Amino acid sequence: MQYCQTVSQQADRQHLIASIKNAAAAAGLKEGFVDAARRAATPLIVDCIGLTCENLGDERFENELHQRMGWCKAKCRGDWEIEPIRQDGRLVGRRFRFGNVTEAVHFKLRFDTRL
Repeated sequence: MQYCQTVSQQADRQHLIASIKNAAAAAGLKEGFVDAARRAATPLIVDCIGLTCENLGDERFENELHQRMGWCKAKCRGDWEIEPIRQDGRLVGRRFRFGNVTEAVHFKLRFDTRL
């Protein structure tokens, strides 16, 4: 009986992990850390200082981040990434990286970079 429960729990866990990965992919999130290869593919940087929960509060932060992510998903044909910006170990903003100069410029013109 215990074996059946363990197998069932493992199947439930795998289903949950698959669901989370699917939801993340649908939201435009990419798996893993932004490594050197991903940075090399996205050398154009737009820093958004102040784009944090601590600075904006949860609701505004989520709105601001989702607007930017939605724009990137809809408008960017090239690669793009989002990284946290830390200063002295404290999160101070988000770094948007682009592989296409036109997309980086349009992003910078479209969104505030100091919040």
